[in-house]
Amino acid sequence: MSNNNHFEELQQKLKEMFQFDHNDLNFGIYKIYNLKNKEVEKFINGDSENSLKTTIQNSLKGAYNQENDTQKTLLKNFLGKLDQSSLLDDLQINKQKITGLIDVMGNGTSEKLKQALKTLETAQNQPETPEDKVYNHILNFFSLYYENGDFGYNERSISPYQVDYPDSTSYNGQDTMLFWKHKGQYYIKSGSGFNSVQFDLKISETTKKLEYRLETNEDSEQEQTARNNNKDDKSKHYKLNRIEEKDGVYQIIFNLAKISTTKEEVYKAILKQVFEIEYDDKYWSKKDGKSIFNDLKDKNQEIQNGNIKGLSQIRITKDELEKRINDGINRNDIIPQISKDDEIFTAFWSLDKSLNNFYIGNDSDFFIHQNLKEFLNKEQDKFIKNHILSDIYSLLEVNQDNQSLLIAKAFKKATDKIIEFLATVEDFQKKLFEKPKNVVGADYLITLDKIDPKHYSKILQNQKQIQNWIELGMIEKEDII
Repeated sequence: MSNNNHFEELQQKLKEMFQFDHNDLNFGIYKIYNLKNKEVEKFINGDSENSLKTTIQNSLKGAYNQENDTQKTLLKNFLGKLDQSSLLDDLQINKQKITGLIDVMGNGTSEKLKQALKTLETAQNQPETPEDKVYNHILNFFSLYYENGDFGYNERSISPYQVDYPDSTSYNGQDTMLFWKHKGQYYIKSGSGFNSVQFDLKISETTKKLEYRLETNEDSEQEQTARNNNKDDKSKHYKLNRIEEKDGVYQIIFNLAKISTTKEEVYKAILKQVFEIEYDDKYWSKKDGKSIFNDLKDKNQEIQNGNIKGLSQIRITKDELEKRINDGINRNDIIPQISKDDEIFTAFWSLDKSLNNFYIGNDSDFFIHQNLKEFLNKEQDKFIKNHILSDIYSLLEVNQDNQSLLIAKAFKKATDKIIEFLATVEDFQKKLFEKPKNVVGADYLITLDKIDPKHYSKILQNQKQIQNWIELGMIEKEDII
């Protein structure tokens, strides 16, 4: 994998963490994300002195071939004494001969020389610069503690630090402390969707403002009641009701139902009614004939480890969507492939991304960390010790240009900046959650047996109270004497 691919993969992960997919949502916490994302985007994509890439490159100056040069010098000195230095010019051909010389003449340094040979061979077959390693370390670190909108411990973050209990020499199992993985976090909710998601869609130089909206009718009220009373784990489903224009916004109205209208039907209806466009059926299905989009299923809202695990399955990456469309087109060999800049692809991507936001809403945001910066800094230290500086032999031969130390410094400098960005947004959410709530209304209901009978006549003379009981269905008008 090239250096650029390593960096692009990291960029994608960071954009996911900073909710870049929600840039078109302009309400609530997303307003804060959007304001901060302008600064974050410069850091992730820019080339200034303070950008992510430049920060890492400056920290690694002079380190790119340090390890390989050290190993090559070790072998070169050994082979030079035997007048065989030229063997290093082609390791693939001369590997066996070099190994034989090490076995015969290596004496007490045989293992060290063989390790040097192995390091050089690996570097030639799978070259990876220190810069690549830093990108991978950053990606792996945040993957351990970020999942579906939340920061904390998950299944991936637990496994690297598990104690090997069967090994009685390291731990005998006594004095075990139970640990709750969401310790230090506020539990917010069990999930709720947006009633509406608004976005702009541009086709053929024409921009329309669209809005996915949930509307309650008698059928959807019955469906919601049935789901609330039902103990199975079926997802909510959304049936397309109509498309109408209101104050310059085209509203795509949905009702809750037993089964969802397919995405393909929804998008075709939007394009036809709003833009008067009907795309050829070749664009809508994969090679196997199935839809290019991922529709809601009955099991999409299953809960696992505090997260709705299935909802992420309706999302699709830009690369995968491009591949699915082109695979379908290739069945016919009639029209050329499309790219991510193509008008059709852009329309499909915008429609699907916004509908997924509408379906999913805030469902993945179950927790707010009480001190995200402290948590990530603590795990950052642990990651550096257990992963980046795990090679004890390299550390014992430490010097000023030691590659592991340079990588660790670059990793810390870059992740410090990312953690600062993340903590700013998380702390803002925490302050909103902790802010005292103003009581805008309060009502009290007590049973008559708690009231002294001497007050009954006075209560019955209160017409507002009688009317309130009638409205609540507690008495009928006919009961009033």
